[in-house]
Amino acid sequence: MAATFQRLIASDVVYTDSYQDPSKQVLAQKSINATVDDSQFVDPKLIEFAAPQRMQSILNALLGGTPIGGGGTVVTSTAADGSVVTVTESSGAPTAGALHGTTLISTAFNPGTVQLDPASVNEVDSANSMSLAITVQNSGDATEVSVKINIVLRAKGMDDRALPTGEITTLDPGAQGTVEIPFGLSDIVFDSVVTAKVTVEKVPGEQNIDNNIGVYQIQFRLKPA
Repeated sequence: MAATFQRLIASDVVYTDSYQDPSKQVLAQKSINATVDDSQFVDPKLIEFAAPQRMQSILNALLGGTPIGGGGTVVTSTAADGSVVTVTESSGAPTAGALHGTTLISTAFNPGTVQLDPASVNEVDSANSMSLAITVQNSGDATEVSVKINIVLRAKGMDDRALPTGEITTLDPGAQGTVEIPFGLSDIVFDSVVTAKVTVEKVPGEQNIDNNIGVYQIQFRLKPA
């Protein structure tokens, strides 16, 4: 599988260097108003899968085994409309065994990267485009794949709002990944506190899920004029 990814990456490079760029130059020289389509077989976020050891680690995790090697991870994530992902790498090698587990580390409101406190009412300024950035840590010693995060917004006077599911594609032992899950003005109310329940779905083999849930109270202010 890694070899297939490598061939697809090479195809992108060959297309760009040998066809796309020369074609653009010829069109410009002849003053022809036309475009040359991009070619992208492999999303840049997935280039890590071209490494045989990385692919072996992921396949091993899917089969319920322990990761091979160790080191850092390149975490990718997607939501229903294409959420934004940030990455935190881990440099430590995994310990022996096959303990599976995840931990909800933090939740931040955007815009503004406001860290939400589960013990108080968090006041934030509303915006046309908002999101909650959820950081999750792999607290086990096996690579986890397809870690899903769900958010439900609840408030008096409105129906529950289930936001698009966020997903972290791969997460190595000790590594943290952050996925941004978007929402808008139609998902909230201003005349009462909105409760956001964040749930990191149980991964296969996980026993303790007490640290997978966070509940936050949010008071949205009208956006400044």
